Amino acid sequence: MTDQDAKAQNLFIDQMAEAFATATDPERWTGQLNKEGMEQVFALSSLHAILARENRAGLVAFQTAFVQGASREQRMASLQQLLEIGENMPDVPVGVAISPILYCDDDPQILSSGAIYFCGLALPGPDGDVTRGAEMLLDVIKTRTERGESTEAGILAAGLLLIGDDRFRGRMDQAWELMDYEGRSRMAKAESGFATDTHISFLLDRLEETDDLGLYGGLAGSLARLADTAVKGGIHSIQRVVPVSASPEDPIKLLKSWTLADYAPRIMPRLQVLSEEEEDDGNTVMNIVVDRWQQGGSSRGGAGCLKSILLMFSIPLSGIALTDMLG
Repeated sequence: MTDQDAKAQNLFIDQMAEAFATATDPERWTGQLNKEGMEQVFALSSLHAILARENRAGLVAFQTAFVQGASREQRMASLQQLLEIGENMPDVPVGVAISPILYCDDDPQILSSGAIYFCGLALPGPDGDVTRGAEMLLDVIKTRTERGESTEAGILAAGLLLIGDDRFRGRMDQAWELMDYEGRSRMAKAESGFATDTHISFLLDRLEETDDLGLYGGLAGSLARLADTAVKGGIHSIQRVVPVSASPEDPIKLLKSWTLADYAPRIMPRLQVLSEEEEDDGNTVMNIVVDRWQQGGSSRGGAGCLKSILLMFSIPLSGIALTDMLG
C-alpha cells in the first residue's frame, strides 16, 4: 500500500467514525434528516457498525428515522453509495447495511433495487452458495408479510425475481410460498423491461400450480408482456457475479440469448396445455398469451446485447392489469 493509499484509507475510517458519532447522537440529527449529507451519514455509520463491531443499539433510532423521514432522493442516494462502497470492498458484508431500508422503506423502486443490491453484495457461504443474501432476504419478506406489509414484501420478492439468475430460482420459489395473495400478486407483476429465461420459467410454474383466478390473470399478463418485450430485446440466460466486488465493471455474465422466434417453441407445449385446460373451464386468457408468443415468433426480435441487460438492475417495478395489457 502506498502512502497515498494509506492516507485515503485512514480518511475513510475517520469519516465512518464521525458518521457513526453523528448517527448515535439524536441532538445532531433530529430535525436535520433532509439536510444535505445525511445520506452519507446513513451509509457510512451503518458500514462503521459492521466493520468496527460497534454496538448498533444507538444506531437503530437514526436508521429508522432516516428511512421514514428522509426524502426519497436521499434514501436512494444512500443505497447507491452502499453499492459503490461494496463494489470496492471485497470480503466485507456491505449488504447488511441495506437491511434497515429493506425492513422499513415503502418506495417500490428503492425496495426492488435494494433487494437486488442486497443479494449482489452478500458474501457467498462457506460452501460457495451465492444465494446467501437471498436467503437473508427471505427473512425480511417473511417479517414484512407478518407485519401486514404484504405489498412491500411482494416488491422485495419481485426484486429477487428480476435478478434473473437461475441459481436463485429456489429462493424465488421460497419467497412465493412465504407470502399471501397481495404479496404474490405484486411479485407476479414484476417487470424490468428485459426478458430472462428464469423469469419465464417461474411464471409458467406458478401458472401450472395456482387455482386462484386473480393470481392466474396477473401471471398470464406478465408472461404476455414478456413476449412483447422479447420481440425487441430477445430472451436471455444470465448469471450475476456474487459478490459484485469480484467484477464491478462486468457484474453479469451472459450465458445464452434467443430471439423470440427461437425461444417460443421451448415453451409452446406448456402454453398450449394451459390454454386447453382453461377452455375446459370456460376461460380464454391463455389463448391471448399463446397468440402473443406465436405472433411475436413471426417478427424475429433481436437477441439484444449485454449492455442493455444491465439496465434491468435500475429500472423500477411496474404492474399492468391484464385488461390494460389487452387494451
